[in-house]
Amino acid sequence: MTFAYRIRFHFCKGNTLNSSQVRVEFGMDNQAFKLKAVSGNSLKESSEVVLGCGGFDTDTEAAAQGKTLQDCLSICGAILQRGIDIGKGKTLTGAGQPLKEAFTKHGAQLLNDVHGLTVYRDDIETKVLTTHGASITVSFNPEQFISALEKAYCLSPEFTEREKVAFDLYNSSFFEATTVARFLTLVSVVEVLTVSERMDEDVIELIDELITHSKQSSLEQKNKDSVVNRLGVLKNHSISASSRQLIQKYLGVGESRAFVDIYNVRSGLLHDGVLRCEEKEFGERLHLLN
Repeated sequence: MTFAYRIRFHFCKGNTLNSSQVRVEFGMDNQAFKLKAVSGNSLKESSEVVLGCGGFDTDTEAAAQGKTLQDCLSICGAILQRGIDIGKGKTLTGAGQPLKEAFTKHGAQLLNDVHGLTVYRDDIETKVLTTHGASITVSFNPEQFISALEKAYCLSPEFTEREKVAFDLYNSSFFEATTVARFLTLVSVVEVLTVSERMDEDVIELIDELITHSKQSSLEQKNKDSVVNRLGVLKNHSISASSRQLIQKYLGVGESRAFVDIYNVRSGLLHDGVLRCEEKEFGERLHLLN
């Protein structure tokens, strides 16, 4: 008995693999992988694709590598700057038990179509009850995708919770309906990766004095609590300042300064509902964020 996995993932609207074939096979780390179109007569007609690999001795081994490849796909979407939705394990199409039992009687199996990772036996005939949306026309080379996937795989990704959320947000930004929504999602990627550092000790000591004074004041208790909570937040650098420090660390002073303008636009959108720059400048800042 051997096992395999399939990962159904979706490219964002406007992106497919530029191949007239329904299936593309390739090798990586001494294993055979295959990419298969979910819909249409070729990969270039389908934005919904399945990545698969088989020959595992146990379902645990198959699930472990499948999870690794899901993470690699998230990185791949960032490398390609195209956006890949790896799914959350939602069943898109499910077969009833009687139909599944009919397949079993004939020594075969019928799988539900899951958006995400599925592990199954690959030593018997297998069919998947698939569903798909509209076809997409703009495409890019499978070799480009495979190259990005190989780069991601070589990183042997083990995401922290922050990194996982950041990659999820980055890839999901390509599926947003408006540029404003995409802009705010991309700023959130930076915020998620940012850890607010503590202020200097002399600043914290001053804040503690203010907290003590506030607690001893004649304010109503609810107002005291509000002031004390606000003062406590000041013990850490702001998210915007910490984000700039993070960007400067990895990208340099120039990019860090540019983020000041980006964050100002973000604040205008969220707090005032206005765009604090011209449309052309907004497009440039969105491009820089990407």
